[in-house]
Amino acid sequence: MFRLKPNLLSYEQQQTEATLNDMLDKTFTNNFDLLRHNELPDLRKIYAEMLGKLRRVFSYFKKDQRSQWSEFSSLLADTCPMPKNYRTLSLLAHSFHKNTADQNAWAFNELYSNSLPYHKVSHVLISTVCILMPKTLLSEANSLILFESIDEFVRMKRFENIKLEDIVYRMDMFKVPWLCPHYNHKFHKQIMSRRRKVVALVILFLYNQLIVPIVQYNFYVTDYHKEGNKLFYYSKPIWTLIAHLAITMFSQNNLQPVQFIDNSMSYPQGKLRIMPKKDSFRPIITFNRKAGIDKERANLNQLLQDTQLVLRNLKEIVGVKFGYCVFDNRHISRKYDAFVKKWREQGCPELSFFTLDIMKCYDSISPSKLLDMIKDTPLIEDIYLIIKYQRMYRNKRPLGGQKSL
Repeated sequence: MFRLKPNLLSYEQQQTEATLNDMLDKTFTNNFDLLRHNELPDLRKIYAEMLGKLRRVFSYFKKDQRSQWSEFSSLLADTCPMPKNYRTLSLLAHSFHKNTADQNAWAFNELYSNSLPYHKVSHVLISTVCILMPKTLLSEANSLILFESIDEFVRMKRFENIKLEDIVYRMDMFKVPWLCPHYNHKFHKQIMSRRRKVVALVILFLYNQLIVPIVQYNFYVTDYHKEGNKLFYYSKPIWTLIAHLAITMFSQNNLQPVQFIDNSMSYPQGKLRIMPKKDSFRPIITFNRKAGIDKERANLNQLLQDTQLVLRNLKEIVGVKFGYCVFDNRHISRKYDAFVKKWREQGCPELSFFTLDIMKCYDSISPSKLLDMIKDTPLIEDIYLIIKYQRMYRNKRPLGGQKSL
């Protein structure tokens, strides 16, 4: 079942002045001084028209006696339908304990193969925005540029950003109907700068309040193991089966149920993220949430900084025993240069290379045995003195240093 709750739908059912004022506040925040006196009423009328369309598109109506569908749900179901074997996959996902290892591996691969093509996700977003957005908001020509930016937004890789300036500078500010038509050639730069700032805030409002919430509520976006930063889109029903199968498997082998969680604990709970992987999945747990109820308190990564320093000191003590293992990119060139030097000293003999990967390397580590080894090892002291300092520079030279003539 598809669902959608854009931030715009959090408003009341009736179009009130408070509703429109809230939409304008979210658009311009503290930048109302950018608007001219005759622009605000025109924009308010456009927002009122858009709000009416939004409720019509996302309101449910009875298609038959058993189900309710909205115009958006019909668009989503037609563009991104469920696979024909969805029922079979659902039964396999909910009968993990009865399945063989081959059946679970097949279920994972079959579920992963149902990622949505970029053009289908773009079609859903662009069609929705096209229905909701009045032509008087940006003009028809500028709307096409916005639609192109939505397609670029969907196709972005992980860690990539879309620049608002790139969208606005491709638009024709003189075609925006509700902007003040007054123009003076002497103040061309000031007029264009103001218009672009206003239009940029409107586009940002559409992304934050409509486009991004549609993606969040109807799709799950994730990267794939050994696929770099490429992103994959899954419909929520498909990802629900993937998550259920993965968490069931992960819980059976690695997790224990917790009867009580103290929200005031000094160390926060981790957040589990599932990365698709051939025949299986890769669990990634991050601890970047704040500790306890007080948001001003540090997250777990910050709380464990002292522990990290202790482990770094341990790495330096037993560094020789690590052989050619590296811990960051800087060590690669050092190890490689030392290896090449030793290889040349021995007359450049013929070399053979092989690679290997230990299956479930970290999953197979017993935490209790690891803790016993840490307690018994003489390499870790009971007390550490950690000294933190800051070094200040001026003109790329440390302060307090000797000057050379």
